[in-house]
Amino acid sequence: MKTASLKAKGRALQKWVAERVATVIGCKHGYEDDCPVQPRLIGQGGTDIVLRGEARRFPFDIECKAVERFDINGTIRQAKANSCEDDRHWLVVWKRNRQAPVVVLDAELFFQMCESLETGEWLQDRPTDAARLEE
Repeated sequence: MKTASLKAKGRALQKWVAERVATVIGCKHGYEDDCPVQPRLIGQGGTDIVLRGEARRFPFDIECKAVERFDINGTIRQAKANSCEDDRHWLVVWKRNRQAPVVVLDAELFFQMCESLETGEWLQDRPTDAARLEE
């Protein structure tokens, strides 16, 4: 596959994740300077989703991978290195062709999040927007 196609898939995943984060916290997303949630430009260092101002209440620093095969340990190391603030948590979003994106995060954090929920509504089947992400 051509490098341009690989980068386009990465950009599409980053845009989708930025849109979902912005929807969750109720703010704007995009590449404009006034957007608190921005996908990072391909090739720049740091987290793949830039959170500014009000968006920093979203507690995760996100690493996106749109690849068929990925080194989970290396990707987790990269996500941890990019998430260096004490009040932030690393999170990896991985997407393969023709499959919905999945999230990787620390298991203890996942169970802490589950314990903090008051109801089990989040366990019900819900439609996914992953279909909107072009292959």
